[in-house]
Amino acid sequence: EAEPVPGPAGLLEGYGVHQAKFIDCLRTRRRPPCDAADAHLSTTVLHLANISYRTGRKIHWDAGKEQTINDPEANTYLAKEYRKPWSLNG
Repeated sequence: EAEPVPGPAGLLEGYGVHQAKFIDCLRTRRRPPCDAADAHLSTTVLHLANISYRTGRKIHWDAGKEQTINDPEANTYLAKEYRKPWSLNG
């Protein structure tokens, strides 16, 4: 498992390269090589694979709506119920 780099020394090798690029983007306000939108798209595929495994069937995905097509059961895996008082709705 990658260990976080606690300071500037070592930022130019291994996992530190990623951290150094992130810090540089904060300073320069440039877009990082992989931003949150890229990460969302990348992990969506993995979540869909897990949903397919859990339901035991092929998943058909509507990327625009971010929902499965004609599969209400599979859609239940797209979110979870949060414990009170936590909510994503404000």
